Amino acid sequence: MKSKKLLIFLVVLLSLAFSNIIVLDSINAASGGSSAGNKVWGYIYKGTLNLKNNKYGIEIVNKDGTNKFVVFDANGQKLAKNLVKSGSLKTGAAISVNGIIKNNSVQVKSITEIIPKEQTFTGWLGDSDCTPHLKEPFEMGTSCLKCPKCEASGYGISVKQHDGSYKFYKFDEKGNKISKEDIIAKTTSEKVPEITVKGILEGNIIKVTSISLK
Repeated sequence: MKSKKLLIFLVVLLSLAFSNIIVLDSINAASGGSSAGNKVWGYIYKGTLNLKNNKYGIEIVNKDGTNKFVVFDANGQKLAKNLVKSGSLKTGAAISVNGIIKNNSVQVKSITEIIPKEQTFTGWLGDSDCTPHLKEPFEMGTSCLKCPKCEASGYGISVKQHDGSYKFYKFDEKGNKISKEDIIAKTTSEKVPEITVKGILEGNIIKVTSISLK
């Protein structure tokens, strides 16, 4: 009788233990864990590769817009150095890190570069000095874009958002050159032109592929 009760107790105990394992795996998977095979390990952190005090780490943008640098552990340092040395990765590159953050350090399993995709932006050509302060950027005159101060500040595009406001994205050097020589110099309109821009967005700067009149 005692042996039968003991057997039942062991079966119940094993069942509970197995259930807990399944629950824990489900929680990890739901919280963004990255799986290798059927096992969940770590989380995915996205940011940019940075080097501070001769230590590699990931620069993560917080919800409030501030940046947080989290240093890699020994394995992460080794992986980052090898990737940079081979030319596969550069500081400032967008990366995805599989790991776990503990005490402001990432226990790194893998580092992967995030390849940005080309996007299309439609809006109004403007300059970095005046345009971001305008409520209606399309009302600005083309003559303002030719002002030495405005030209020196660099050009960009004001894109209308869902709430009706405008967001200004700056152009890289190529975008500034195209804006000056192919758009501003050739426009006959008194108001700034509406344009379509193709390029890759990095932070708040568009690495321009092309600019055309809409």
